[in-house]
Amino acid sequence: MPEVAALGAALRASARSLQEQFSRIDESVQRTSHALRTPLTGLRLELEEILLRDDVDEEVRRTVVRCLADVARLQHTVAEVVDAERSRPYVPGRAITLRDLATLTVERWGRRLPSGRDVHLSLGDGVDLPVTHGPVEQVLDSVLGDVETHGAGAVSLHLEAEQGHVRLRVASRGVRTGAPADRPAARAGEAVTEVLGGRWHGDVVGDGLEILLPRR
Repeated sequence: MPEVAALGAALRASARSLQEQFSRIDESVQRTSHALRTPLTGLRLELEEILLRDDVDEEVRRTVVRCLADVARLQHTVAEVVDAERSRPYVPGRAITLRDLATLTVERWGRRLPSGRDVHLSLGDGVDLPVTHGPVEQVLDSVLGDVETHGAGAVSLHLEAEQGHVRLRVASRGVRTGAPADRPAARAGEAVTEVLGGRWHGDVVGDGLEILLPRR
């Protein structure tokens, strides 16, 4: 029947389109994995070579051992980020308004943070612009992980959007246990932000964190 043949052709075309989209996603994940893991592997090998030298004093040796541990943790974080992105279900057009994203974020953070740690939300321009949910959510999850571990007291969250990007500002009082580079959640968030073509500036438990991400 012509109708059945037409329906079959449409379904085959949709299947080819989805396969192409999945292939592009897989290629992007592979490029991301290579871009993040290759320099880390090189750094680890360089540090290991230093430990093999006989002319290294004990203080330097202890410092190198700590650096190796940090590199190992960062490699583990990168692996988690890449695996999470590879397993993330693909939903075409998964976009919501910035206003709805802000509401969902406050609800999610409120469930995760202990009692007494309120989330104070403020919205700027562009709250009715659509944003792609997944990437922004992934970065915000990393920020939340850092806030949970190293923050204290209330959290302020500001979101705004322009035609090409989303701006996020987060601040929380906290105990300084090292720079963001020494904290796994902050490292993961910064890595994902850079992979997405965004910018990560500041410290959520310091003077505040500002993140700039592509809107779509």
